[in-house]
Amino acid sequence: MKIMIIDDDPLSLAGLKMMLEQQGGFETEAYQNPLDAVTQYLSGKFDAVITDLRMPEISGLEVVQRIHQINPEATVIMISGHEVQPADRETIGKHCCCFFPKPLRANTILEALHKLIRSHHKRPKA
Repeated sequence: MKIMIIDDDPLSLAGLKMMLEQQGGFETEAYQNPLDAVTQYLSGKFDAVITDLRMPEISGLEVVQRIHQINPEATVIMISGHEVQPADRETIGKHCCCFFPKPLRANTILEALHKLIRSHHKRPKA
């Protein structure tokens, strides 16, 4: 499973990348710039996207909207180290499969990804 990770904080990005690769056995691509990530999403094959909510270039909500324009079936997990406003929470609930507050707990996010993989394999083929 190939996962795109987007976070403007280089330490959070490196830690999440290492956790997913070493503990989860996932292939990852990490991006500090969400605009670069969205551009790369066009050319890459990603099974899931994990994005931070608050970033300087564009927000995680904008990332989700752009990714869903490319692939309406995209699996997106939102993360944030900040308090989430009620309006943002509603949007996250509509467009993301999961939300996790920072600091991330390895077992929680890995369990969610494995659950997503299992449910993806159970979907009927079109």
